[in-house]
Amino acid sequence: MTEGHTVKENAKERLKSATLYEDMGFLLTRSRAVWVARDRAFFAEFGLNGRLYAVLSLAASGENPTQRELADFLRLDASQIVALIDDLEQRGYVERRSSPTDRRTNIIVATDAGRQVHGEARAAARDGEQSMGPSLNAEDRATLLALLQRVAFEE
Repeated sequence: MTEGHTVKENAKERLKSATLYEDMGFLLTRSRAVWVARDRAFFAEFGLNGRLYAVLSLAASGENPTQRELADFLRLDASQIVALIDDLEQRGYVERRSSPTDRRTNIIVATDAGRQVHGEARAAARDGEQSMGPSLNAEDRATLLALLQRVAFEE
């Protein structure tokens, strides 16, 4: 262990005594920052980031989301979704298709190449989840997942 790492760990332990350590908003924000860094590492080999992966995952789900549904579900601005879809479309991972129920609306569908990349990226992400939070056992992970699902979709 390097001296810089030890100093950093000591500071982290010392600052845990601050009241901020009990603030759920802070903990969610910090957890997100840790997770974004993890995603960056795991998705880099696929040329993806967390947002691109999310759009690709939903496109590969078979649910045929519209651009508006993607924006609403991911809590992103419509222009951000358009840019993400454009990026994935240029790579050949997704296609815009007319909705069978409303031809004025586009649905986003993963191509065969997109489904392949999604499957590989999903496997890498699942492997990565197992290495995150080594103090969490399988029951803890299931509880955390259930709690995050509740928090993420309470509106």
